[in-house]
Amino acid sequence: MSIGRVALSTILTHHARRSPGRAALIVDERPVSYEALDVSTNRRARMLAAHGVAQGDFVTVALPNGQAFYETVFAIWKLGAIPNIVAAKLARPEMEAILDIVRPRLFVGVPPGPGVPALGEGASPEGYSAEALPEVVSPHWKAMTSGGSTGRPKVIVDAMPAAWNPEEGSWASGPAT
Repeated sequence: MSIGRVALSTILTHHARRSPGRAALIVDERPVSYEALDVSTNRRARMLAAHGVAQGDFVTVALPNGQAFYETVFAIWKLGAIPNIVAAKLARPEMEAILDIVRPRLFVGVPPGPGVPALGEGASPEGYSAEALPEVVSPHWKAMTSGGSTGRPKVIVDAMPAAWNPEEGSWASGPAT
């Protein structure tokens, strides 16, 4: 039986069911299992939703590489939103130019300044429900930035939805089934 395309937001749940104790990440030489990561992303997704994030919204992520970064990106997909990942230490003028283009529903990281809804780098999702969320597909799996040849920031919104084929371990083009 073919599974076909499913929402990228379900990739952690898929692996947590198959191998719950298997390491999904190694953080400071400590393994984080697929099951633990799935649970923490559910909590983080609910925290983002409490800040207004919904399907189709852009969320700019400016976090250093680490568990909170991965939790945040998967939480964004679990809400059907679109991650816009930028360098955590991006120069302020470039950050402001990107935010002016993207106009994200939420900024996650060190707040860039007034007027931008933000969730600080150390925000904890503790207290939010760990229950699974309904499967939802983000219309675009990412919105990346580029300085391009002009040096002015640009945002490239990937046309592919956030869907994958668990049997092939590959991205799926077109809507999830």
